[in-house]
Parts: sequence; structure tokens; C-alpha cells
Amino acid sequence: MDARLLAKLYGGARVVIGAALLAAPTLAGRGWIGDDAEAPGTRVALRALGARDVVLGAGLVEALGRDKPVARWVEAGMLSDLADALVSIAGEGERTTLAIAMAASGVATGAWIRSQLDPA
Repeated sequence: MDARLLAKLYGGARVVIGAALLAAPTLAGRGWIGDDAEAPGTRVALRALGARDVVLGAGLVEALGRDKPVARWVEAGMLSDLADALVSIAGEGERTTLAIAMAASGVATGAWIRSQLDPA
């Protein structure tokens, strides 16, 4: 697959996931943290995570569109995904397996994109 296309999809997916967390934190967050997503304070935290992902995804797509370096955007996304995986590993419950897999795949995809678009 073309690295630029995958990077656009990667950034776009982050925007979509982030927007879902912003717009419907209980619904979007339930798959990750279960019924705890209904708590008012949890919804605030989920919206904050959503905002983070919208900014990271939009920044990546914008950098690609302007043919600017994308390394820092991809690295920030990878670090965010790694943090999500680690806190999910530290959490409890049956839903963490999916969250860990999604976050780990984000780190792996980001690493490949980074190596192809802005090699060190």
C-alpha cells in the first residue's frame, strides 16, 4: 500500500474516532471501558481523548496535504496510542483486550508510516 494513502487513512481514522468520542462519549467509550463510560466525569475524560485524536489526525492530514514533514504528527499519535495501550493493560475487565489490540496496531502502523515517509 502507498505510504501517503495509508497515512491519510491513519489520520482520518483518528479524526473519526476522536469526533465520535467528542460527540457521543458514552456510546463510543463503552466498547473500551464498559458501563463506566456513562459517568459524567468519565465522559469529560473521553471527550478530552477525542479532542486529542481529532487534533493529531487533522494535523497529520493537513501536513500531508501541504507536503510538509509528518514525522512529529505520526510520533505524537504513536505515543498516544502507546499510552492508551499501557493504561488499558493496567486496567481491569474483559474489554481491555480490544483496546490493547487497537492501540498496538496504531503504534505499529504509525511506525511503518514514519519509516516510509520521513526516514531518520
